Amino acid sequence: MSNLSSTNSRPAIQEVLQLKNPRTRAFVLFLLAFAMRLTYIVVLHTYRHIDSAELISVARCLAHFHMFGNPFPTPTGPTAIVAPGYPFLLSLIYSAFGVSSVGEVVQEISCTLVTSFSIAMIVFFAEAGDYAVGAGVLAASLGALLPTKLWIETKGAWSTPYDALILVLLCIFTLRHWKRPRFTPRTAILHGILWGLAMLFAPAFLPILLAFLLVGLFLVTRQQRATYLGWACLLLAASLVMLVPWTVRNFEQLGGVVFVRDNLGLELYIANNDRSLPTLEENMKLPMRPHPNDNHLEAEELIRQGELKYNQQKLRSSIRWIEDHPNRFALLTVQRFLYFWFPSTNQLWKRVLTGLITLLGWLGFVISYRNHRLASIMIAVLWIVYPLIYYVMQADPRYPYPIYWTLLLLAAVAIFDLGARSRELVIGGASS
Repeated sequence: MSNLSSTNSRPAIQEVLQLKNPRTRAFVLFLLAFAMRLTYIVVLHTYRHIDSAELISVARCLAHFHMFGNPFPTPTGPTAIVAPGYPFLLSLIYSAFGVSSVGEVVQEISCTLVTSFSIAMIVFFAEAGDYAVGAGVLAASLGALLPTKLWIETKGAWSTPYDALILVLLCIFTLRHWKRPRFTPRTAILHGILWGLAMLFAPAFLPILLAFLLVGLFLVTRQQRATYLGWACLLLAASLVMLVPWTVRNFEQLGGVVFVRDNLGLELYIANNDRSLPTLEENMKLPMRPHPNDNHLEAEELIRQGELKYNQQKLRSSIRWIEDHPNRFALLTVQRFLYFWFPSTNQLWKRVLTGLITLLGWLGFVISYRNHRLASIMIAVLWIVYPLIYYVMQADPRYPYPIYWTLLLLAAVAIFDLGARSRELVIGGASS
């Protein structure tokens, strides 16, 4: 699989750098990323493996029965276990092509298109952040050519690649607004609509929005703050309006108010109990794992209590366990922190490569902050806010993926800086 990335990568990067138009560069990188991932799908026949993730089950139920429900093998009825955005899109594929190899191929190609588009968008974020053209191209090239996350980027069993694309687009949009703000009702409503739609895919974007709005408050002058606060309130109102139909649906079918998803209690409990291990992969191997996806008794209990009460009960249980086992919880949290930034895989070369990208990205942040303050602040917000929920949940390699592009960009910045320093040393040594 590593051979897919090594062939003529450097000449390809140099050729892209010679292109004058950013859109042309992005399009070439999009084609490069898409060609590699399509080759991966065709060579390994990944479409022959039909996944049974909760999100997939809900999308199938929606396509067959027009009901957003039944995420587990045991039918449990209407649900808000998963966010609605991606299952609705996926259900359109299943309705048109069926739950079959053909549907799976379309699902994987769609995911590959989205992944390739998000990789190409790194060029535009780099441009918005005033980074060197070469840094943006190198970052997107690394994203296109490194074969470390191909399953996540092509399978389409999770919304992760879609979340990554949405996030990079929102960051480009927000960064440009930070640089040239326009505090008008129109921009507030537009931003609010986009963030509201984003949260229908990933409710974890809400803390990012709030953090971005807080940063924006410090970027404006004292005279602008009252105007800015009104603008921010209108933005939040517009984003919440986008969530109203889903909230009403949840109230009618589940009997309570839900912010997009209601599975926090269950996931927190699975990650924090007497038998919990730090990673999702480890926990899934435990016998009689107390999760409705694996345990029929748990599914029956969910039906008996109702989904909302079941998750509330699990939340109370997990909080009690954390209070009673602070040392064990602290150890698990540290382990999950490490697994978030240095994801574990069965292949050593992948662990080494992803770890190197993380370390170079951290180094690149230090370099970037000196000359690209706004973009660096935005990336710092993402790095601080986005992972917080995942430090208390089971670790899984797909969770860091929506912010992986930031590591690629700053790793490219570090590579360029180290290269320049090396050339200076060589020239200095030669002249002496």
